[in-house]
Formats: sequence, structure tokens, C-alpha cells
Amino acid sequence: MLECCLAHPGEWDWYAMWMIEKSDGTHIGDLCFKGIEAGRNPEIGYGILEEYRGQVLLLKQL
Repeated sequence: MLECCLAHPGEWDWYAMWMIEKSDGTHIGDLCFKGIEAGRNPEIGYGILEEYRGQVLLLKQL
């Protein structure tokens, strides 16, 4: 990811890893985007810490 951030400095946010936090600042996982091509929607990859899985927390973020 760092390599892509450096190669595309104007689009770094598409290549960065983003932290997912609850409204109180608790870190519960992370996400990244994949496949930014003209005319296509990117894929969203994410991981949620085990203790927060199965809860409806991510819908608001997306």
C-alpha cells in the first residue's frame, strides 16, 4: 500500500488503510479500497476485531 501511496500522491486516500472506530474512539477494525479504475466502483476490504463481529456497526460507516 505504501508503494501505491507514493506512486499516486494525489490519490493516497484510495491506497491507505483506514481505521474503523466507534463514536467513542474505540478501534474496532480497519478498511481499504481496491480496484480504482475509471468507470468502475472500487471494492471495499475490511476486517473487524472478533469481539465486535456480528453487531450492526459498519453500516453507518459505509
